[in-house]
Amino acid sequence: LVRNKSVKLLADNSMQATIKNTRTGALAASNRNSYRDKPLEESRKTLHEAIASSYTSAELLTFKFSGLNSPDSSVVYEYEYKVPNYLGDAAGFKIMKLPWTDDLQANSGFAPDKRTYDLIYVNLANFVKEEITVELPPGYDLIEYDKKTEYASSAATYSMELSYRNGIIYGTRTIEYLKWDI
Repeated sequence: LVRNKSVKLLADNSMQATIKNTRTGALAASNRNSYRDKPLEESRKTLHEAIASSYTSAELLTFKFSGLNSPDSSVVYEYEYKVPNYLGDAAGFKIMKLPWTDDLQANSGFAPDKRTYDLIYVNLANFVKEEITVELPPGYDLIEYDKKTEYASSAATYSMELSYRNGIIYGTRTIEYLKWDI
């Protein structure tokens, strides 16, 4: 799964995002199975609900699929949405959380103590990469950010890299699942 996300932060504190998701292999097959025969408006509603779970006031502006009826190896879906009042204000600063597509959340299936049983983690994507660009409003500058974060275990590797040039934040985030039995 490869995601490309372009975000523009606007002077009115809103955010406008354009996303292109490319799915191959089992993920593409799953999308074909789930969406090929579904009316586009129903798919649009499902996507809007997913976006609204992170941004309750989000407005889905555009949405399209390609590759659902094709024997090609990939399915691509692209969409654009806008979120009002995305930037927060604190002591004269604008505050934001990077709008990655999937939030990093704790999995309730993992026990805090030593387990005495295997956990089988099933995910159709063994590799996920997301690239993001975030354009700041004119006159704004980035003050503080983590440039690189990496985690590794016998089950997976995770990395996130950020850079900042000419009013634009560039980010890449990857996760690779190394095994299914943890």
